[in-house]
Amino acid sequence: MGLPNPTLSFTIPSLHDDLAIQCRIYHPHPSSRNHPIVIAHPYAPLGGCFDDPVVGTVGNEFLKMGWVVATFNFRGAGGGHTSWTGRAEGRDYESVVGVLVGYIGGLRAFGGEDKGESRGRAAEKERSAEKTSERTVHLILAGYSYGSLITTHLPPTPQILSRFANPAEGTAAAEIWARHGSHGHNCDDGDEDQIGDEEDKDTPQKEEKKIDGFGTEVRVKSYYLLVSPLLPPISSLATMALWSVFSSSSLSVSASKKHDDPFQKMRENPSFAVFGDHDSFTSIKKLRHWATRLEEESGGLFGFAIAEGGGHFWREEGAVSVLREGLKGWVDKHFKDNMDDK
Repeated sequence: MGLPNPTLSFTIPSLHDDLAIQCRIYHPHPSSRNHPIVIAHPYAPLGGCFDDPVVGTVGNEFLKMGWVVATFNFRGAGGGHTSWTGRAEGRDYESVVGVLVGYIGGLRAFGGEDKGESRGRAAEKERSAEKTSERTVHLILAGYSYGSLITTHLPPTPQILSRFANPAEGTAAAEIWARHGSHGHNCDDGDEDQIGDEEDKDTPQKEEKKIDGFGTEVRVKSYYLLVSPLLPPISSLATMALWSVFSSSSLSVSASKKHDDPFQKMRENPSFAVFGDHDSFTSIKKLRHWATRLEEESGGLFGFAIAEGGGHFWREEGAVSVLREGLKGWVDKHFKDNMDDK
């Protein structure tokens, strides 16, 4: 089962070059919390877009668990051109993170999004928000197939959000931060780790970031979700165009230095991967070794699930059930105690 009709459908300018990026936001109903997840789709030249059935399955599962779900189209989906390095697509993703965090900050400050909610209930939520000076947004950054590759190579969330700190008027960042009533938010470094060009490159990438707006302070904590992750070398000749992304210096997965390792974020922030043992793009031997090593090196922060007989596209009998059960188990493990945080 895929996603229902979106609550909101809109475009935002990409931080890369102001190109219009199509976005959708889905609200759970009824909603008891405003935890957001962004889900990135497969490779656009091979037909990937936000209507992908696996993206829909993952999104619908989180929607049922009460999460606000955001999907978007990378450049090139449905027309146009993709980049050869993945850098532009990474900035597309960062743009969506910016608008979603600002949007969630507005929902939390003003007490919910249900249009049928009574004024009394809304006022009660607003009073509750006033009493709570700080609350946490648990943000999941997710991707399927090529989308998981771009997710892996995103900068740490504090660095992404810093792009929206007092942006110059007329820039893409200013336009994004102004969308959906979130104009006026400012990033506040506070006591949190800020990962930026001026920072020590060995600073742990435990990702929390405070933003301030609507009279309430919101802390953003990051999590990562990879569905059918891609690891080089890709075994399918049909996807040789992806090799340019893997071989790009900015997206190298074989980096020797800790601060250049795209998986370091997943050693230091709760993360999860789910894949089939018959994935035609990456061998199960490589996937299992990669996942087991990350699980050990992260001290259990990284977890994974394997669907026996499952392929890259999750069409095999029983594969989708493993996907859904894996997602639910991960959410229960990491979010059980904070899902009612409002």
